[in-house]
Amino acid sequence: GIANKRIDVKTRKSAFNSRPGIGPALEAVIAGLKAPNLVVSFNDEGYLSREQLVSMLSARGEVQVIEIARPRYVGARIGIHNPKGEKVGAVGRLRNVEYLFVVGERRIEIADAA
Repeated sequence: GIANKRIDVKTRKSAFNSRPGIGPALEAVIAGLKAPNLVVSFNDEGYLSREQLVSMLSARGEVQVIEIARPRYVGARIGIHNPKGEKVGAVGRLRNVEYLFVVGERRIEIADAA
């Protein structure tokens, strides 16, 4: 099908959709939050690694990470096709890991989520 991506993507750029821009942008958001606890969700296909996120978030307090394995989107399971419907790519990995980062002044008891 057609992705129907934003039409204005070339003129309205987001630092969060840029490998060099996301780190500083997310650090600024984290630093500006006035909340005692944070829950941040990010998956293992994102521009930032788990280690980078833990490093950023640790300035706010104790960081706990819950890993949840999830199936990837349908396109990952059926392969990539060109507009004519011909298969042009190979099926890659079939699972992603969703990271839930729980940050607070002290460690809290978290039930097993995975």
